[in-house]
Amino acid sequence: MQCRHFWFSVTEEYLNSVGVNVYDVCNTYATIKKWAFIKHDKDVYDELDEFKNPKCKQGTKKPNHYHVYIHFGGQSVDHTLVAKWFNVEPNIIQRIKTTASNCLLYFVHETSEAIARKKYNYSWNEVYSSPGFDVQSEAEVERCIGDF
Repeated sequence: MQCRHFWFSVTEEYLNSVGVNVYDVCNTYATIKKWAFIKHDKDVYDELDEFKNPKCKQGTKKPNHYHVYIHFGGQSVDHTLVAKWFNVEPNIIQRIKTTASNCLLYFVHETSEAIARKKYNYSWNEVYSSPGFDVQSEAEVERCIGDF
């Protein structure tokens, strides 16, 4: 699939095992015009997680993982290329279903779904982004629109 922006989630353990540094990859390709990522290291499984997968016991810590957003400006890039850059399977790379702003709100668990599920609130200071990309301001646009 070709898109102007994508997001994905991947465990820290996997990235370490394949030697991928998200920051370095985001800064390597001139095609990437804006990027942001956050490491989630305080998430726990909730009731819905356990319902979907009984091995994910409510209240236990989730593996550390990253949420990554990348934007290509006015051009579209194929998701298989993005997967290759980050050394992940292509099915990991996701199309943004609503807006980038809502995706960014999810980084800090400020979407209505994340709030309803009482997910841990991360700080905007924990989000890394490309120079000049004010992630918090971009996300604030979405506050009343809905979840991605």
